[in-house]
Amino acid sequence: MGYRPKRSVFKLSFSGTEYEGLEITARAVPMSLMLDIAAAVATQDPSATRHVATTFAYSLESWNLVDDDDQPVPADADGLLSQEAPLVSAVIKAWVTVMAGSS
Repeated sequence: MGYRPKRSVFKLSFSGTEYEGLEITARAVPMSLMLDIAAAVATQDPSATRHVATTFAYSLESWNLVDDDDQPVPADADGLLSQEAPLVSAVIKAWVTVMAGSS
């Protein structure tokens, strides 16, 4: 029998920010994707940002995000990209930070 590492699941923290109360649970991604994400974030290219958002959506397990009518926002790339840029940036930053081990 071989060794199978346990999947890393993270609860993203927004305490002390304007997004306090937002609860997100996401999985880690393989190191190859993590390196792609780091490169994409550094470029600040819109297509790279879409790639990062899509990759985040792949790892997204749950969130409590609702729209202006208190309806759940789909926990997918379209749901994330339907939000304002500062929220999307905060979510991506929290995810990358926790995966890098510097939460």
